[in-house]
Amino acid sequence: MQKMKDKMSELKSEDFKKALEEMKFSMEDFNEKLEQTLKMLEELKKNQSLEKMIGLTKEMKEMQESLLEQSDNNDGGQELAKQQEEIQDKLNELQKEMDKLSDMLSSPSDKPIKDELNKLENQVDMQQMSETMQSVSEQMKKDKAGNTKGSQQ
Repeated sequence: MQKMKDKMSELKSEDFKKALEEMKFSMEDFNEKLEQTLKMLEELKKNQSLEKMIGLTKEMKEMQESLLEQSDNNDGGQELAKQQEEIQDKLNELQKEMDKLSDMLSSPSDKPIKDELNKLENQVDMQQMSETMQSVSEQMKKDKAGNTKGSQQ
């Protein structure tokens, strides 16, 4: 009878060890799948950031073209100044998005993308462009104010 209890105990212990081993492999597999999912989500986030930057750039280009067309037609300076300020806001948003993306590009495989982003930032001096837009906007407001005073006299 004791031998039977010992055998039962051994079987239970072996089954338990086997179950633990299988659970360990399952957990490792699960952990691996989670890591893959996390990497995919990070890539998706980077892609979304890139798409947002592209969209902002296109929007800024369209706004700038419209602004140039209106300034050629000598449309209201105040309205042009307002549109210039909107473009300025988009430029600031683009700069923030570029900074955010740059922070996300931390893995060695992202180095070529990060290098291109840095090159783009250097080519398009955001600070200088921002200051120029601010100056143009202020000049448009002054011109409008001067035209208003001149027409009132």
